[in-house]
Amino acid sequence: MSGSTAQRVIEVIARRLYINPELITLDCSLDQMGVTSLRGLEIISLLEEEFSIEIPNEQAASLRDVRTIVETVEDKLSGGRNQAESAVLVES
Repeated sequence: MSGSTAQRVIEVIARRLYINPELITLDCSLDQMGVTSLRGLEIISLLEEEFSIEIPNEQAASLRDVRTIVETVEDKLSGGRNQAESAVLVES
């Protein structure tokens, strides 16, 4: 997991929620931060703009914690290679 990607994700979330980014860790859930499903989709939209990626709505709806969001962003940035590599490792 890239520290710079994680930091950028946290900064986007913090800006949208108007909170100090230092209060957000990878283990924070959106529920813990009081994020409604609508606000969660807004955050995903902001992340799509920030990183120039697309996250399908069905996938976005399942993102409930910061770590999973960061992993999804990194997967999209790598063109989905992270997911494919994981599948190969599991099959080996």
